[in-house]
Amino acid sequence: MNKDKEKYKRTALIVDALVLLTWETSTFGIIWLNYYNSEMAFSFFRKGNWLLFGLYFAILYVFSRIYKGLKIGSHKTTDIIVSQILATLCTNFITYIQICLISRSMLDPRPLLVGTLYQAVVIALWAFISGKIFRAKNVIMIYGLEQPARMLVEKMSRRRDKYNITRMINVSEGLEKIISEIPNYDGVVICDTPNEIRNDILKFCFKTSIRTYLVPKISDIIVRGGDNMELFDTPLIISKNYGLGIEQRFVKRCFD
Repeated sequence: MNKDKEKYKRTALIVDALVLLTWETSTFGIIWLNYYNSEMAFSFFRKGNWLLFGLYFAILYVFSRIYKGLKIGSHKTTDIIVSQILATLCTNFITYIQICLISRSMLDPRPLLVGTLYQAVVIALWAFISGKIFRAKNVIMIYGLEQPARMLVEKMSRRRDKYNITRMINVSEGLEKIISEIPNYDGVVICDTPNEIRNDILKFCFKTSIRTYLVPKISDIIVRGGDNMELFDTPLIISKNYGLGIEQRFVKRCFD
């Protein structure tokens, strides 16, 4: 059930992003057909127009990924608005340069600027509406020590658009009870728990496709920084610490 829910949610997020990108591309298409195309020495026709629209869509998608303007549910609404507007500005600037090169003259940028303002308004509306649709779900926190857990809850409470912790349960209540409670929530936060219990919870959440937020330990951070390799059919992780490199030592010495 949870696996299907996550699959549908990912699909919905993809469709939601495509709606915005298509809308922005359509705005550019209207500007192109009604102004810039007629300014060309040789106007574009059907295939040329579609090629230009496809190129605009591709550039906009790349900048949206770079600036993370489509991360609904992961970033703040205001951050998404700023990021996507920045992606749109970069796309429109590059597109304007392309149009000028095609026409071999400097064309009036005002139609594209007006279109950019309209796109900014659409982006803001899209971000607010999508943020409401994909709002935070109920999350359970599983913790060991109370103090670190309380500090984490305080931090996560500042992002109620993403995290809505409705239940806290201590590992002292037993693994069996914890496992029975988890399916009632959309996500799990694991904070400062013994390794054995943590691993059992992680395996259960992975098996049932429940999103998990894990506070890493020092050993986790060291492993994440390791290099992957394979010994025949056995995967290995190389963890090494050679200290500062030559260039890093040089920079440090300069600051010293």
